[in-house]
Amino acid sequence: MRNENFKNENLGMLSEINLRVLSDSQLYQKCKKYGGNARLWMRKFEGLLPEVCRRRLHRRRGFTSIHEFAAKLAGMSHPKVDRILQLSAKLADKPKLREAFESGTVGYSKMARVAYVAKPETDGLWAEKVKNEPQVSIDLAVKDERAKSVCTHTLQSDIPEPAWTNLSFHVDPEIERKFRALKQKLEKQSGETMSYGEVLGELIGMIEKTEAQVEKQVTIKVCPDCAEKKAREAKESKSRTVPTVVKRLVLARQNNQCARDHCTHPPSNLHHINGYALTKSHSPEGLEYLCENHHKLAHAQHEFVQVYRRE
Repeated sequence: MRNENFKNENLGMLSEINLRVLSDSQLYQKCKKYGGNARLWMRKFEGLLPEVCRRRLHRRRGFTSIHEFAAKLAGMSHPKVDRILQLSAKLADKPKLREAFESGTVGYSKMARVAYVAKPETDGLWAEKVKNEPQVSIDLAVKDERAKSVCTHTLQSDIPEPAWTNLSFHVDPEIERKFRALKQKLEKQSGETMSYGEVLGELIGMIEKTEAQVEKQVTIKVCPDCAEKKAREAKESKSRTVPTVVKRLVLARQNNQCARDHCTHPPSNLHHINGYALTKSHSPEGLEYLCENHHKLAHAQHEFVQVYRRE
């Protein structure tokens, strides 16, 4: 191990000495060579991103997003990744231009200039131009094409930039543990890495789905004859308990709403319209379901009428 470290140190010193003895011209040529290679490999990496995104390969490799994938592997910024994916989407109906871009033959800067003026029928023509002509010629050709078609679109107008926002809040350690456990469960089910924002979206979707199921109105079909029969039996037995089948019939008749017009409160109280003390009957025709406020109001009106009659 010591010998290997010593060897590496010597190689580093020799490399530094070699660089110092280079002339300005030689040093410039090295910079030019390495910089050119860096641009070439970056172009090739950019061309791979749309296919990586399409296959969701970044998720299966443990990255939460294509942006994290590109940042960690190539130091690429978030906006640059968005622009590359937008450009790839714009080239979807232009196979020759798309092939030139995704193979790394043509870089983003040159391709972005022609992507928004090229059409499927001129795909081949523009592909040849971006491969063989310099940047200045491409710019002039694009300018002429826009002048012909009176194009008023800007480079980024066709595909809007995605809107992102940050949400931060403090949570109890137990809540955090449960949230992480839910994230792991969802990732195991999907076989892909998920961001915390996506987990939160899944959780909200579950809640909305549950609420939608609860809000579904269940129609209960009740036989009116059966309800009348049960009401008569209750009257004969002098029971104050309203039969369940009668309650269901009254609710179904009112469509599960308060009997008072324009009331939006849920029906909660079964009310004897003429008073049970007088009728001793649970007949559906003499019953109605009211919300709590209207039920209190109905009893208050009934008591007022009774007092008025006595006086």
